Amino acid sequence: MVLLIFLVLISVIIAVFSTESQVTRQDQVKLLNQLVIEAEEEDGPAIIVGGTLDKTMLLNFANKNYDELKGLLGVTSDFVIHFEDSEGNLVDIIGKPCIGSAYARVNGYRCDG
Repeated sequence: MVLLIFLVLISVIIAVFSTESQVTRQDQVKLLNQLVIEAEEEDGPAIIVGGTLDKTMLLNFANKNYDELKGLLGVTSDFVIHFEDSEGNLVDIIGKPCIGSAYARVNGYRCDG
């Protein structure tokens, strides 16, 4: 399950929906390096630590507004993060189908930004 979530996270981040520019690629690397880490840290936005989804951090992350997340992550590109179960169904996070830009749609559902 964690591997599936990790792979979905990577595929979503790589699918940042702005143009493929150097800035977008840099933002992709920033997102991955901050959201997926090997060891727990005192602060920071990591939601996957040591290959395991940190539910508390995910809830804290999901409760922030989109502009706050972009500032926290230090990115300018738009992004979307969503999770799927083993059958490809969206997994809601605090009632949201995805976390990210309000311009994005995932499986027909709009992110609330």
